Amino acid sequence: MSEQDTSKSYQEASRDLTHELIVTAPLYLLVPVLFAALALIWEIELSPGWILLGAVGWLGALFLRVPVAMITQRLTTESDTIRQVVILSSGPAEELVRLAIVLITAANLDVGYAIGLGWGGIEVIYALINGFMIATLLKRTDEEAVKARQTMEEMGLLRAGLRPLYGVVERVAVMAVHIGLTLLLAFQPLLVLVTMPLHSLINYGFIVMMRRRVNIAFILLAPLIIGLVAYSLGLVAMLSS
Repeated sequence: MSEQDTSKSYQEASRDLTHELIVTAPLYLLVPVLFAALALIWEIELSPGWILLGAVGWLGALFLRVPVAMITQRLTTESDTIRQVVILSSGPAEELVRLAIVLITAANLDVGYAIGLGWGGIEVIYALINGFMIATLLKRTDEEAVKARQTMEEMGLLRAGLRPLYGVVERVAVMAVHIGLTLLLAFQPLLVLVTMPLHSLINYGFIVMMRRRVNIAFILLAPLIIGLVAYSLGLVAMLSS
């Protein structure tokens, strides 16, 4: 395929992705609404303040990855190694921040659920913004954009057949994970020794499966099962305590 044909193909992909993101955006935003509605079943009171704290916690954990990336870049120039280290650091970064917030707030069921809801909710917004950024990247022709696309191709993130609608299912899984893990840490803080490697494993496993072109149904099903199990265990633990 010629360079001109490749550029045209990316332009079309960018338009398609932008359109699909606009259409599916309401479904993304309905994910935290769904889990807020589920809280009503368990008679959980959701405070906006605790939800906001959860969102701030996620942002703080995200920023913690920056020094990890900077230190790794000083030790190696291998971009693949840097990406792997940053991905693996996601577990310790998020779970230690989550643990700190849970301990400081002495989180009960209401507080823990709200924090987890805010944590997952801000990530829904981040996922949408990231999707539109990818759509913009696809239609750019500068050298930096070309390199970024090549990296994403290698990671399997631009594989044919991927649709924003799949991301809605992923958000359900991620939201369940965040609420579930927050409740489990509120129940027993020492479970952080389990949640840290589990969190990193989920993120790293997703990238590995995408790179190896594993069937998208399995890629979505695996974290969904983990999320629902974590959510259920967290609820059961806190309701029985």
